[in-house]
Amino acid sequence: MNSDVDALLDLLKAERRRIVLELLHEIQCEYDSDEVTVQVPDLVRQVAAIEAAVDSATVGHTVKQSSEVDLHHTHLPMLDDYGVIEYDTAANEVSTTDRTRPVAQTTRSIVDTVEDAEIGFVQSPGLDS
Repeated sequence: MNSDVDALLDLLKAERRRIVLELLHEIQCEYDSDEVTVQVPDLVRQVAAIEAAVDSATVGHTVKQSSEVDLHHTHLPMLDDYGVIEYDTAANEVSTTDRTRPVAQTTRSIVDTVEDAEIGFVQSPGLDS
């Protein structure tokens, strides 16, 4: 298999990374711009709200804190390492790159295909990866 495909699938493995990509892509579309910058606390609140299925104004502190730690230590650095975003820890902001839109669109296509096909991939107990 192609190493780029493996890298993309590894990147998309985590739902939080997929949510971040979807949110950034929505902002790009909303502002009709490939270059957008988002404050990390705003992104954290939106991710936590989606995960909790609540409005971003009512998301709880515990859920938000869990998202913040995970995004800061794992998901945003990984997206940055792959060049899909620029994560500026000093400014506490995330900016899109020329890879954000195509990766977000590919992600959406994969998710839609799996949902439409109703494939239902669930690993059987006892199977190793």
